[in-house]
Amino acid sequence: MEHKIKILIVEDEVITSKYLEKGLQKSGYPFVQCATTGEKAIELAGKENPNVVIMDYSLRGKLNGFEAATIISSSCTPLFIFISAFMELDFNENLEIFKSAVFFPKPILLSDIITIITQWENKLGGTE
Repeated sequence: MEHKIKILIVEDEVITSKYLEKGLQKSGYPFVQCATTGEKAIELAGKENPNVVIMDYSLRGKLNGFEAATIISSSCTPLFIFISAFMELDFNENLEIFKSAVFFPKPILLSDIITIITQWENKLGGTE
């Protein structure tokens, strides 16, 4: 099954980014783009209007993941899937500002990410 939704991966760890990108593509999600900074994520989101943004909290550059997601959410309303190795942060409080958001601690399992994306996709009616 080919999926029509657009996914933006925002992750500065190359191994994690490639793991997600290749795994999603093999699972039938051809519209996957990657960014390594919050600034690049904002640029790509403005051009592509993604349905799902997989966002690491800690990024290189001037913006962290929540700051970049806040800016992105002002122009589109994707599902944000936040990932982080920093369990001590209070993610639940931060997630409340977004229309749709979930958090996964690292290390992440591709199957968990695909389950959430599939649920979101079914809500949007986006498979072919």
